[in-house]
Amino acid sequence: RVVNLLDNFDVLLALVVSTSLAMVYFYVLARRYKGQRDAAIHSQKMSDQRFVDVADVSEDWIWETDADLRFTYLSARNEEILGHPPTFYYGKRRDEFMVQELLEREEVKHHLRELEAHKSFTKFSYQIVDADGVTRTFRVSGIPRYDDHGKFLGYRGIGTDASDEENAKRAALDAHQDLLEAIESMNDGFVLYDAEGNLLLCNSRLKELYPKTAHLHVPGANFVDLARADIEIGGLPEFTGGLDAWIKNRGKLSDKSADAFEFETDDGIWMRCTDYLTESGKVVGIRRDVTAQKNAEKMIRQSEEYFRSLIEDGVDVISVLDEIGLMKYASPSMYRELGYAAADMIGRAPSEHVHPDDLERVMAAFANVSPETGILEPINYRFQAADGRWLHIETHGRNQYKHESVRGFVLISRDVTRQRQAELALTETQERLKSVILNAPLVLWATDDQGVVTMTEGSALSVFDLTPNKEIGQSVFKIHAERPGILEGLRSALRGIHSSSSEIIGDYIMDVTYMPSKSEDGKVLGAFGIAMDVTQRH
Repeated sequence: RVVNLLDNFDVLLALVVSTSLAMVYFYVLARRYKGQRDAAIHSQKMSDQRFVDVADVSEDWIWETDADLRFTYLSARNEEILGHPPTFYYGKRRDEFMVQELLEREEVKHHLRELEAHKSFTKFSYQIVDADGVTRTFRVSGIPRYDDHGKFLGYRGIGTDASDEENAKRAALDAHQDLLEAIESMNDGFVLYDAEGNLLLCNSRLKELYPKTAHLHVPGANFVDLARADIEIGGLPEFTGGLDAWIKNRGKLSDKSADAFEFETDDGIWMRCTDYLTESGKVVGIRRDVTAQKNAEKMIRQSEEYFRSLIEDGVDVISVLDEIGLMKYASPSMYRELGYAAADMIGRAPSEHVHPDDLERVMAAFANVSPETGILEPINYRFQAADGRWLHIETHGRNQYKHESVRGFVLISRDVTRQRQAELALTETQERLKSVILNAPLVLWATDDQGVVTMTEGSALSVFDLTPNKEIGQSVFKIHAERPGILEGLRSALRGIHSSSSEIIGDYIMDVTYMPSKSEDGKVLGAFGIAMDVTQRH
């Protein structure tokens, strides 16, 4: 056995040595594996830390859910935005804390179905209320997670706070809507074309201004086609050069310096068209109904022509004085009425031709013009004409120094020489007549249709114990109550009958004539008559 054992010693030694070497080899492999494992674990930890660090500093946040779609992880950025710690949302589904009215929207229902089907999704938007009660808009994207055996583990994704973007978009939409409403409420027609002349937008007022082509003013309609339709069926007048000239004139959409132009439709409507080129190459068109303005301008022209005719062809002399009393305007009638050429009077003082005896009174009238009204009351004075004659002139006017288009004292003067002569002649005649009435033995009297005295004159009034005009306003039936003959004659006259009688009054005998006073249509307006003292004749 010993010999046999010794014989196998080499084999046994080889076995021991080989076993030891194997153990050393496996030990080395084990150490190397542990080092690799530790390095892998360390690398994983470093990767996870980098992931967490990036998630914490990113504007977006990282989120994860389990297989039941309940949150299991939210990065710190979520808490910064919403104000709640991540644990507030753990164990809850997204649809449990989003704004409830969103759940009825079809796009939300579709999203929830996609989640149940474990499909990836991007940029899903929803609203959530933060810790301060403010509604915020989030936009999230996610992908499903699976284990090595294909089992669904949940979702992982990122989220973005899109509140500012949504608010800006909403503000832009509100501003756009406000702009549309403002354009729609305009009194003018509004139209917008793109750079190629295609209609982008127009308001209702524009269609009202073009009723015959309103159905053609729709987005996409070309400017040239609309211009052609305006000529062919729009009721516009014919223009020099015809249709092509009209389209060419209206087709200058790229000309910034294009002037506004006006035209009249065959319905008598005046239209003003103005186009503005924007920086982006679009064209804004404003269409305005200026019929009322045109009619007003026509009336003003007619009025100006009318008043010019009155001034130039009238008998009144229109003149304007500056602040120091020098003439700055004289109408053509200055020559016809006074003999002075209007041009020769400019820069001269009219006071040079006023009669010396009237000058002080005229200057005082100007000095007494009211500063509130600026009105010069009518004054009469003598003015020397170009041929040397002294004419009687009546002048009135108004201070218009503050009126921008006048800036002077406007005077209206008229030659009243003949009127003045007639007045003097009438006064002289009246004086003579009054002298006759006061010295002749008679009485003149008159009443209204009720017998109320309106006039009594004459030297013979004393016969009736009356005084000139003292009884005006009294009833004649009361004054002559004791004189039945006079009363009967008055009643006859008030009935429209002419009569006469003789009355004995004391020592006097009076012949009295009674006459009705009638209007043009024969209506009795009163009575008048004459009583004459005929005592001496009898």
